Amino acid sequence: MFAVGGIQLESISSSDAWELFNREVGNVIDSPEITPYAKVVVDNCWYSRLIILAVGSALSGESSVEEWQLAAQIQGSPGRGDKDDSLNPHIKYCYDRLKACDMKRCFLYCALLFDNKIIHVSVLAKCFINEGLLDGTTMAAYNRARDIVRQLIKASLLEGNDKTMMVKMHDVIRNSALAILSSTIEGRQIFLRRGLRRLGAEQGDIHSFDKYLIKVDAHLKESPPLSEWEEATAIFLMDNEFSSIPSMPSCPKLASLFLQRNPYLRVIPTNFFSSMHSLTNLDLSNTRIRSLPDSLCQLKSLQVLLVRDCEHLITLPSAIGQLISLLVLDLQGTKLLNLPDTTRELSNLKSLKVSFHGTVNHTEYKNLPTKVIGDGIISSLQLEELGIFVYPGDRRWTVGVSNIIKEVTHLMLSIFYFHFCAIKNLSHFLQENKSWVDGNVTKFNFIVGHDFKRAVSLVTKDAESMHSCSERCLRFVNGETIPYDVVEVLKRATSLYLDHHLSLHLLSEFGIDNMNALKICILSDCPKVWAIIHQEQDGDIILPRLEYLSINSLYSLKSIIVGHRVIGKGSFDMLKCVSVRMNPKLRFLFTCSMVKCLLNLEELMIDDCVSLECIVIQDDMTDKYSDDHFDVNLHLPAATGENVVFPNLKVLKLHYTPKLLGFGRCTWPSIEYMSFYNCPMLKRLGLTTDDAVNIKEITADRAWWNSLEWDEPALSQRLEECFTQIQLDDV
Repeated sequence: MFAVGGIQLESISSSDAWELFNREVGNVIDSPEITPYAKVVVDNCWYSRLIILAVGSALSGESSVEEWQLAAQIQGSPGRGDKDDSLNPHIKYCYDRLKACDMKRCFLYCALLFDNKIIHVSVLAKCFINEGLLDGTTMAAYNRARDIVRQLIKASLLEGNDKTMMVKMHDVIRNSALAILSSTIEGRQIFLRRGLRRLGAEQGDIHSFDKYLIKVDAHLKESPPLSEWEEATAIFLMDNEFSSIPSMPSCPKLASLFLQRNPYLRVIPTNFFSSMHSLTNLDLSNTRIRSLPDSLCQLKSLQVLLVRDCEHLITLPSAIGQLISLLVLDLQGTKLLNLPDTTRELSNLKSLKVSFHGTVNHTEYKNLPTKVIGDGIISSLQLEELGIFVYPGDRRWTVGVSNIIKEVTHLMLSIFYFHFCAIKNLSHFLQENKSWVDGNVTKFNFIVGHDFKRAVSLVTKDAESMHSCSERCLRFVNGETIPYDVVEVLKRATSLYLDHHLSLHLLSEFGIDNMNALKICILSDCPKVWAIIHQEQDGDIILPRLEYLSINSLYSLKSIIVGHRVIGKGSFDMLKCVSVRMNPKLRFLFTCSMVKCLLNLEELMIDDCVSLECIVIQDDMTDKYSDDHFDVNLHLPAATGENVVFPNLKVLKLHYTPKLLGFGRCTWPSIEYMSFYNCPMLKRLGLTTDDAVNIKEITADRAWWNSLEWDEPALSQRLEECFTQIQLDDV
């Protein structure tokens, strides 16, 4: 028995330690070049079961002798149990061996949550997503979170199993994670949202968090007592329920304060920041504050200020320019009336993201400041990252955007989010901004055209989230032509959102080769689009990197691909998700030859396609789709005895498809989740016993489910265990 950081650890015999380590590492340990180093590693782990499991997992399958030499050099003694032993060198080594950056961030964040607690995996996933540690759609981020937890369990950095879905973290590992969190650049980075992490890490000084105040997701109705604030160097009070904080805490050592996602916090006391002169990081995101106190401007050391998604915040202190050390100012998701003129004095500011309140109501418009950003503010700053988010249709932006563009032109940007109201604005930026010309704008989100705010979005929130989370986004709205400058942006874009184009007939009019970088493609409300792609010749490679395709409210749409039928190898090679919604003339979705390209398709969602009669049709029947009397049912793949396989499809949703007749001989051996609603003509699912092996849940209306016809009655009984009555919230 020995102590690490004051925590007792039990040791095992040397023979048991070697056997355990051998089992974790695998056969590679038998190599005569590796065995001597492996024995040194086990000895240096103090024969602790906990540490041997973690280090063994980290070295599992490692065949590099150099890596084993490095591992054997890790020293450390059991220690006396004082604070100096909190960072276990072996746990730090295991952390360094984690390959994915998002996994490292999530591991460190776990240290804030696990304080003698056992937590459900779904709660962990929600925390990772809320903190912005994971990108992508909610579902994709949730799946990634689950995968990360499993891998951390496999790495012996968390304890738990898939059956209970409950996990915990050993105190020795937690203390080491807290030490990494407090003393390293990468530890500090996890609290900088996505694109800001790199910038903050490069510029920010590192303060060790010698004394923490950690009450994360602790359901606090009141903030901790004043005495707990005073000696803290870092305070973590995220996700609580208190509505007030101390009026003027004396926190001379406080370097970082995290108060985000406290939904009942409405007021920051006037003198709250008066005695926090060492504060460098402040996060007030997702609170209900309406303003920031003037004492904020006394924080001469503040480098990172995050006030993201504070929808009630409308003003900033007029003396905001006194924050002379500020590097990062994130005001995205607020409703500021304008930027204070003193913003121009933030000479060290590298990253600015800001959202503005706006209106199309003439009466309200007259009461707003005449400009959202005053002349000369942007040109006075040395920004590398700039994001400006405005209310769709706000005349103040329409009138003033040309001047803003002229000021932006001189910035050396790597990240740029902007709304170009007119093509001439975009053209000016593309020609004059050196960063763009040189290819140094590595992340952008451009809206091009006269934007407008819909009462109800025609695109799902998940689709919009995927678009906005992509690295290089282009949303082209209310277009009437295909401008050269839009095509130039498209060539670099990873996500295209085509919204209400008035003259386009085919997406491929933009040029198939100009869309090769696209990972996400969303089409919405383009009234003349009758097909997505016209294939000019056999063998064309179509959208080889596309992962997500969302087709919404295309009134004239009749087909996805028309033209030559031999689709080039590599087409749709990475497509994982297809969502088709509100396309009233669409009678079929895929041809047999297209399905052969969809080897990686995992999700297929069809909603409110009232003319859809089948999912897949024979290639030689596509020319007759325009014949209203054409009997699609006679030309399903079943008519030729041809099997159509979706080998990796896991999710199938069919809602409001009243004319859907069947699937033909479609098979989906990997299907896990199926959902049906208002499919009255669909009488058979066509599932086989092999298809049903992986099914976990089927949601549908009970009466419809009971009326289905089955070729295998035993399969019906087996799937009854997976059936769940569909809820209105699911459709």
